[in-house]
Amino acid sequence: MKPHTLRTPAALVEAGLAPPERLAELEHVAARYAGKGVAFLGVNPEETSTAQPHAWVRRYDVPYPSIEDPSGRFAASLGYTGLPATYVVDRDGTIRYSIIGSTTSEATLSSLIDR
Repeated sequence: MKPHTLRTPAALVEAGLAPPERLAELEHVAARYAGKGVAFLGVNPEETSTAQPHAWVRRYDVPYPSIEDPSGRFAASLGYTGLPATYVVDRDGTIRYSIIGSTTSEATLSSLIDR
């Protein structure tokens, strides 16, 4: 999958397994934008086993799709530099904003999507 295949007005892409408190923030933002053409996608780059990400998705009932990226190519196409990271990508696959770290508030994420 390439960023330009995300045919939505915007996409929020979360790279890595978000800590539970971060996941709650992402769930709230995803719910706010449900039905508004904003896609949320979890990416698990460079995982050598799918067991941990699959268990994480089940345990925390992650409400958006999560894909495996064992080669790290999809994450690299986003320019990711470390985990966790969040990217706001437009419908053309252009990264509009990147946030490295796990302390972004719901308000900040929402404001970036709204721009």
